[in-house]
Parts: sequence; C-alpha cells; structure tokens
Amino acid sequence: MILIFLGSFRATSAVFLSIPLSALATFVVLYMMDSTINTMILGGLALAFSRIIDNSVISLENIYRHLEMGAEPMKAAEIGGAEVSLAVLAATLTTVVVFFPVTFLYGVSKFLFTALALAVVISLFASYLVAMTVIPLFCSRFLETMQHGAAHGSEGEYEIEPTVAEGRSWWDRFTAGFNRNFNRSLDFYELLIKGGKDGAAITPRDPDHSLVLQRVTLSPSDRHFMPAEGRTPLTAEEIAVLRAWILAGASPTATSIPGIASAERDTDLPIQPVGDYRSLIDEIRQMQRSQAAKLVPVSAKPSDGLILRTTDAASTFDDGQLARFQRFAPFIVEAELGRTAVSDACFDTLSKFANLRALHLEGTAITGRSLAKLASLSQLTYLNLSGTKVTADALASLKGVPNLHHIYLFDTPAEPASADPNNPLRSTQ
Repeated sequence: MILIFLGSFRATSAVFLSIPLSALATFVVLYMMDSTINTMILGGLALAFSRIIDNSVISLENIYRHLEMGAEPMKAAEIGGAEVSLAVLAATLTTVVVFFPVTFLYGVSKFLFTALALAVVISLFASYLVAMTVIPLFCSRFLETMQHGAAHGSEGEYEIEPTVAEGRSWWDRFTAGFNRNFNRSLDFYELLIKGGKDGAAITPRDPDHSLVLQRVTLSPSDRHFMPAEGRTPLTAEEIAVLRAWILAGASPTATSIPGIASAERDTDLPIQPVGDYRSLIDEIRQMQRSQAAKLVPVSAKPSDGLILRTTDAASTFDDGQLARFQRFAPFIVEAELGRTAVSDACFDTLSKFANLRALHLEGTAITGRSLAKLASLSQLTYLNLSGTKVTADALASLKGVPNLHHIYLFDTPAEPASADPNNPLRSTQ
C-alpha cells in the first residue's frame, strides 16, 4: 500500500529498513542485559513488528509531502522529521505504557511475560530512533524533489499527486491512473458531504434548491417538517425573510437583507439576583430525597437562582408535589414541568414564584383557564405551552405579563394563523 500511494520504490524501500534495524537494536540491548533469545522474546518482536513500521511510515509520508510541494531533499528531511517527532513519540509511549502492568506480576507469570514486554518496549523505542534518524537521512540522500509539486490545480491549489504520466513506463501510467481515480472518489465524497443525502441544506442565491426552505414549508404532519416537535412553525413572514436571505447570498455575518425592513427587537431583561439560598441547602436535600424532582443551581453563584427539574419524576409529578416547593419559590428562576401530571391548579403555586423567568408546560393537561394568575410574574420571559389544550381566549389573559416575549404554542388549539408581528397571540422564537 505504501508503494501504491507514494508511487516510489525508493521511498517504499526506506520503510524496509525499520524492521531489521529495530530488531537488531533490540538484540543488542538484550545481549547487554544478559538476556537470551527465547520464545517469549520472539513473540514480543512478532507482536511489535506491525507497530514498528508505523513510526517509519509517519515520518516518511511527511517528508514525502514536503518533497511533493517542491522542497529540496535535505530541507524536506529536516522539516518533515521534526514536524512529526513529538507525535510519533506520543504514539510510541501510548503503546509502551500498555505493558507497564507487567511489572506488577509475580511468580511464573512475571518470568514469562516480562521477556515479551521487554522485547516490545525495546523494539518500539528502537523504531522511534530509526524513524527520526535513519528515515530522514535515507530520504535526504536517495529521494528527489517532485517537479509536479509546483503545478497548480483548477482552483489554485497545488497538485500534489501526478495525475498525468511523467514517463512512458507502466509504473508511471499506473500511478497516474490510480491518483486520478482516487481523486475522483475524494471529490465525490466531498460533494456527498456538502449536499447530504437529500441535497444541500442551503444553496446561496438559489432558495428553490435549498433543503432548509423546502422543509419549513412542508405540512406539520410530514415527518421531514422543520422545526422539530415542540417548536412553533415559521410564519409566512419569517419564511419570506429566510428566502430573501438565501437569495442575497446566505451570508452568516449579514446585518441586513435587501428588500427586508427589520424592526428593533426588545431585548430580554438582564438577570436579576434572587438572593442566597445556601441556608436552605439541608432542606433542599431532604426534599430531593423524598421525591424525584430536583432543584439544580443555575451556576456557582447562589444569587443566580435554582432550576426545578422533573425529568426523573415525569408523569408522577403533580400539583401536590409542586406545592411542596413553594418554600423555595423566591429562589426558583426556571420550572421544567413538561410532560408531568400538573393541571391548571398548578398556577396557584406558580404565581408565588416571583423570580420565575422560564416556564415549561409542554405536553401537560393545561387548558389555560387560570393563566391570568401568571400576570404577577414580572420576570417571566419564556413560556412553552406546546402540546397543551390552551385556547386563544385563555391566552388573552397573558397580555398583562410585561416581559413575556417568547410563547410556544405548537400543536395547541391556540396556534396562531396570522403572520402579523403585532398579534399578541403570535409565537416567537
């Protein structure tokens, strides 16, 4: 394989040197240690031979890369060997350290396997020395600069591998043909990755062939529909903005889109400190031991508050269990109650969470008849009601919540049909 990919008999022959030299160095060291060649020593060498070649291959290929880019053999050997020296050493040490536990053996096991481990370790270190000294020296003396390395490809890149036979020999023709076919396979793979199985997600200046635009305009019941479950579908206005952005070039740094007027968006409230809950740590731990719901700190700063998580409780968490957390209400800034057994009665407790900023109620039996009780939560900015039974009439009571900018209503009776950005019932993201 080295011969096929490098296309050079001389470069391939350099690797042949690593095995006999490493084995010879191992025998010399073992002789100096008064060891003999036995079955375990030979077994260790057989185990290490495939790994011995790797060090030389890494060094050789990097040197050969510099030769293909037009460097002189002496310079390519010096730079190429130095670039991979630490990487090859690290790879060698990771293999050597595997045999360290042998030192903990005792009795007959230690007598047998110490010789095997010793042979592997010595031969690997010898192969490292060969890869860092003999291989660069061989390349600097017997390899030549590749003239085709100065030629440019169709996109201004260096053509590293020759795709046209430089001579009339069968080997030159074989190497050029192999490189052409290999490059075609790489180009095909690159196109496949860029486009994915169903096409490119975004094709700049061509919205009709952009997969993302096709998916957001599908019916919500389609399995390919975007966005995913729990997110509100894009409105006609938002889809028009997405189309205009793709048509304008789909720049990720664009601050404006031709033909689209953007309005200033209200920013979320800055995070307000909620106080120090550390004096209640023992009570919190006792509460968590008695049920699956947990209070998780937002950060290392106690003043950032707590998150009420019911992931482990799920369908068993009801209004009664929620009421038990009223003791910690001033410190709870987010309540994750999605897919739990809470009902509209939970709003009696939630209305006392004065610092609540985010409330997840997706997938619950909420109908919304008590949503008006959330009007007192001045810090509430996020509310997810997707998959509930909330109606448009029930949502009207949320107009009094001053900072509620993010409402998710996907798969609810109140899901808005209007694209009017001033519609108070419109879901936002």
